[in-house]
Amino acid sequence: MFAVAIYNVSSPQRLVDVARLVYGCNITDMLVVVRPTGMAAQVGLPEVSKLAYRRSKKLLVLASAQELHEILPGRRLIFIVHGVSGVSYLEDTELKGDEVIVVHGGDGTFTRSELALGEAFTLKGFEELQNPVADVAITLYHLITRGRVGE
Repeated sequence: MFAVAIYNVSSPQRLVDVARLVYGCNITDMLVVVRPTGMAAQVGLPEVSKLAYRRSKKLLVLASAQELHEILPGRRLIFIVHGVSGVSYLEDTELKGDEVIVVHGGDGTFTRSELALGEAFTLKGFEELQNPVADVAITLYHLITRGRVGE
């Protein structure tokens, strides 16, 4: 089953919004929060934890992107990037259901060493938009329309 990871998020509202999207669909029941900082770590994580518990969903909090490989071995890491030329579209990629979709939770970008852990893709029509909530919503919608619900 798919997992969604949000990386380096500092906004508690952004974290909660992503959690509501992930937990509200039938594609995945796991949200991974990687390297939360500031108020997202202090206020957002407790809120998301309660949400996960109430909905019987999974929440995993990790300190680094490298830990994704250690904790979820064998999963293909798909990084959603923006403003990068020469990157394939997620919509044109075959997904099997064992992927972890990773979005950047801040206004920055993934480093080269982070991107080396997986594969970088962008979203068709949204190449320049950098909004993790929108990235998750668009990606989940794409997966739903490709018939990946409940796999």
